[in-house]
Parts: sequence; structure tokens; C-alpha cells
Amino acid sequence: MILGELFRDAWRDARMQIIPTLLLIIVALGATIGALLTAGQQVAQQQILENKLQSPAAGLIVIRAQNGTINPAVVSMLQRTDGVEAAFGVGDIITAEPSIPGIPVTAWEVTDVTAAYRLTTGRAPRTGEAVIAENLLPTLGWDQPAGSITTPAGGVVGVIAGGAPRPGYNTFADAVLIQADHLTELRSIYVMAQTLADVSNTQAAALSYIGEELDTAVESSGLQIVSELTQGDYAAYARSMLLTVLALGAFLTAIVSLTYVLLYKRLLGRRRALGITRSDLALVTLIRIAIPIAIGAIIGGSGAFVLSRFRYGPLPASYAIAVVSAIASTSCLAAAVPIAWAVRRDPVTILRSA
Repeated sequence: MILGELFRDAWRDARMQIIPTLLLIIVALGATIGALLTAGQQVAQQQILENKLQSPAAGLIVIRAQNGTINPAVVSMLQRTDGVEAAFGVGDIITAEPSIPGIPVTAWEVTDVTAAYRLTTGRAPRTGEAVIAENLLPTLGWDQPAGSITTPAGGVVGVIAGGAPRPGYNTFADAVLIQADHLTELRSIYVMAQTLADVSNTQAAALSYIGEELDTAVESSGLQIVSELTQGDYAAYARSMLLTVLALGAFLTAIVSLTYVLLYKRLLGRRRALGITRSDLALVTLIRIAIPIAIGAIIGGSGAFVLSRFRYGPLPASYAIAVVSAIASTSCLAAAVPIAWAVRRDPVTILRSA
């Protein structure tokens, strides 16, 4: 038979034999949704972590003094260390009052404002001058990044420029940074490694410069993410869950397919008696079963893809397509076994016993 005729006959059977069609759609739909909302959840979480590793924040290391202060010389040594993109120290973090009375602002004393901020207006600050985050201006009622803030000690600091945090330095959003390169005692150090591979060595170098006598706390989002990816073993768990769902889907499809060929054995026997070859009969029956499987897998994959965006995070489209294809393929392979058995039976015997 011509392939087009086989598809036409298979489509007609799928529409007329509604119960087996609905069962196959439900099995494929359930298997696809189950796969994408279990194994897919792990893949989505892994993708989120890997995306974080690509962000500039993954290279940031923050070292805080727990029971004392850090010598500013450590910053100078870090700036000359291989693999370090930028390093600066942080002194006191204070709550200051703006020159126009209103909402208090958080002000950070840092040894290099331009390392953390990209200036958008104004000039680079000198010692004792400050830069304000541009997005704070409407909140404070300022038209321009020009004014002053008053510290709790009564000191007045002039704000001479506006800026925005550089990539990875979102800690300093919604704040005022005061240029304080005269600091003799640091509360913390911010170090940006050039690459993720440099984070571990940079952290070790910083701790060695500080010395063991000072108790410090280290924050490194990059190393934490790497640890989560390593310990979580997301890929292995996702594979095991996917294989389990694929096996279950194939098993249920084989049962439905066997039920179908037993239920419609008279139709299959009549077609064989009318002269259709075994291969054509097997092909038209397989296509007839593949149609609802494909429909169920596509609907389930689309629904799970949308649902995962609201529950777990966006699934990679390539992964969703691969799962839909895998479920459709394995289900069709599972259906081929009872089909092969059915088409090899003697048509005369079938028609007599039906």
C-alpha cells in the first residue's frame, strides 16, 4: 500500500476507535507530565545554578572580620594578586540623613568607590566625597545627584556624582558610597575574581594575607553553587527519574496496545484476509497507535513546560523536546511487540474464533 493510504487508514481508525485512542493519549500525557515535573524539576534547578555560575556575582568573595578589623595592606596585596579583577575594603556602614530631610539612607565607607560603582553622572569622588545610586534620587526627592548627607557623628559628606552598581555588586544598590581611602581599619574586604576558576585560589590568598589570628567569615556564592551542583548530583537523579517514567509509560502503552489488538483482532484478521501484507498491517496499526501517543506527549509536554515556569523555574526547551521525543519513541517501540505478535497470526483462524 502507498504510505499516504496507510496514514489515512490509521487516522480513520484512531478517530473511530475512540476508547483505545483516549487511553493512549492519557498514558502518553501522564508519562510526559510526570517526566517533566520530576526529572525536569532537577534539570531546571541545575540550569538555574549553572546560569548563576555564569553571572559576575559568582566571582565575588566577601571576607568579614568577626572579632577585630582587617589591615588595609591586605587590599593592596590582593590587587597585585594574579586572578584578581578588583579588590577594595569596607569600613563602617552607617545610616545618614540626606540634606533634604526625608528617608534616611545607608552609606558605606569604601576604599575605592569606582571599583563597586559605575559612574553615570559627575566625576570620580575624592577622599570624603560620595556617590549616590541613581535609583535613590526619586525616593529622596533629588533632581540631580548633588547634595550632602549627614553622618550620625555630625559630619557632612558631599554627594558629587551618581552611579549604579557594577555587575556582581548588587549589595551596594540603593546606597551611598563614601570614598574613604584613608581607612586604617577595615570591617570587610570585597574581592572580584577574574574567572570562576580563580575564586578558590583568590580566597586562599586573601586568607593567607589576613593571617590565622583574625577570625573571619567568608562568603563566596560561586564556590557555594559549585558545591551544590557537585553534592546534589542533579544529572544522575534526573536520569534515574526519567528512565523510571519512560519504563512505566512503555509498560502501560504495551498493555493498552495488547488490549487493542485483542479487542480488534477481527478487524486485523479481515484486513489480512483481504490481502494486505503483514508489514503493511503492522505499519498501519503502529501508525494508528502512534497518533494518539504523539498527541498526548505533545499536549503533556506543552502543559508541563508552561507549568514548570511557575513552580520550579523555566525548563530548557531542548530538554522538553527531547523528553517528548523519548516518550513517544519508547511507547511506539513498546507497542510494536504486541503488534508484531498480532499480525503473524493466521487470519482464517482469527475470523473463525472471533
